[in-house]
Amino acid sequence: MFVRIVFLLLVSLLYLSCFGSAAHAFPDFGEFEPFEAGMYWKYSAGVDFSQGRNVSGTITFFVLEEVSLLGLDAFFLAAVMDWGYPGFDMFPYIQSQNLFRWPLPAQCVPGVRWVLPSARALGCMPAYGTELYLETIQEVAAIESLEPQPGVPDWLLEAAETGQGKEYVSLKMGEEWSPLEVVAGNFPRALPILYEGSFLSGKHRGVAWAAPEAGWWIMAKGSYQMGRQPIEYYLELTEWGILDSEQVEVEVVSAWLASMSHERKWAESFRIWLESIGYDLP
Repeated sequence: MFVRIVFLLLVSLLYLSCFGSAAHAFPDFGEFEPFEAGMYWKYSAGVDFSQGRNVSGTITFFVLEEVSLLGLDAFFLAAVMDWGYPGFDMFPYIQSQNLFRWPLPAQCVPGVRWVLPSARALGCMPAYGTELYLETIQEVAAIESLEPQPGVPDWLLEAAETGQGKEYVSLKMGEEWSPLEVVAGNFPRALPILYEGSFLSGKHRGVAWAAPEAGWWIMAKGSYQMGRQPIEYYLELTEWGILDSEQVEVEVVSAWLASMSHERKWAESFRIWLESIGYDLP
């Protein structure tokens, strides 16, 4: 009986941590369609570095073939980037309707480091105004001689002294839907999601808007700071739609090959994923 009571308490706490209390209202996500192979979203993006250097480009996400990860339905998402040089990335994305996650487009701007892999995969549908929080402790090499100095954040000093670095991500649902206009069009219902993370590589925060009509993110604005190097960025949806499988394969393989000339080792790390879904690579 005691074990059963403890189990029920843990389940209740998990439910409340993900969904908020009963006093909150739940957003209606019924208009968000599940992913299907061939969907794509293209964003214009700009990055402002602290030294006054600006970079602009595009990021296009493609939904590739459906796969099974640990018994769960999932897709590989390919990110194709053009910053004046080619960029390529891939993400496994667990497929489940009515879930929101850390906005992946915000991970593809130059200078921004990764969030926790578990945060990218974690999905939850909290109530309006509620927050999802995930924290981990990373073991690092202690540096007892590191002294406080301008530009060195407190969390890095603490990690150097203790040998343990705390990392966390926070996702908070906005209070209500609101209209939002971007290059791709006017969306009558968009919901803001505030995201924040503190990692050993830096701090990252911003706000992104998701719209049922587009089926994913339509805009994001955020900042990333690593030491004394703050970076600000924006993303705005310019087009979205669905392509047939042959078109997607041509786009993705061409982008992958182009990135080989810029970051060969990085691009090669995705070969096994692309070949696993039947893509013919040289």
